[in-house]
Amino acid sequence: MQEGQEKVKILQKAQSQSKLTKEGQIISNERRYFELNHKAVLGESTSEAFKPGSIFQVNDTICDQYLVSRENRNQIIGRPVLYIVLDVFSHYIVGFHSGLEGLSRLGTMMALYNATRNKVELCKEYGIEIDENEWNCSSLPDTLIVDRGALGNTESYNLVNNLGISVKIHPPYMTKCKGTVEQSFNKFNLVANRWQSTAVIKKDTIREDRDYRKDVLLNLDEFTRIIIHSILDFNNTHMDYYVRDEHMLPEDVARIPSVLWKWGLENRGSRLKSFSEDVIKLNLLPNAYACNHKGPYG
Repeated sequence: MQEGQEKVKILQKAQSQSKLTKEGQIISNERRYFELNHKAVLGESTSEAFKPGSIFQVNDTICDQYLVSRENRNQIIGRPVLYIVLDVFSHYIVGFHSGLEGLSRLGTMMALYNATRNKVELCKEYGIEIDENEWNCSSLPDTLIVDRGALGNTESYNLVNNLGISVKIHPPYMTKCKGTVEQSFNKFNLVANRWQSTAVIKKDTIREDRDYRKDVLLNLDEFTRIIIHSILDFNNTHMDYYVRDEHMLPEDVARIPSVLWKWGLENRGSRLKSFSEDVIKLNLLPNAYACNHKGPYG
């Protein structure tokens, strides 16, 4: 009799905990929905950065383009992921990475590494000749804003303690927290789609429609060239949505990323941090432990 009563108590306790868990999940989902769709957003993130290099934002997205293999153009290899590193003050795109590894920490690390590279050399690898003044940035910021999961504990530790960069991680689904890079991503997609005739823009199809993937023409290298041209185009495109402060209005500074970037460097300086390539690689590459059973000379 006592054993039966104990089993009933255990069952009632488990049901109570399950109910509390479900109620807590419902409350969490409702809070997230409110913060995403109804919570008031006061101000805008551009005002948080007073000069170039104060804040960089990193964002990633799956591109509207299927790619083919370099070796066999009849083989579709999927849609690439594009990572963009953007300066909040000027909306200047300072780095990028396009790859097929999916949304991952590795892609974020590669985008940050490319942000520190000499852009003349980077473009030359893809057969694009540019002048140094056309895309002039090879540094890291004072503060970095990323999504949750974009950086691991090791990468964040290295950036903060070894490179002196403050890392801010925003909660999931809160795109309004990174409004600058999200807004620029929308503008950038419009620019990039002008170069791509086979972008996946039509979402609703019927059974008789032609499979748009059969029209794929580009491999990853050719797609990356388009991205570079699109970045150069975007960095010199007028931004209607950019809000100039009281110091820019008397000089009538053009609302163009490259112009704002140069104006900020000349009039306000920067918070950019420069390091050698070896130091950057050492702190961006993932860490791992290994054991050599054969000894130091094995």
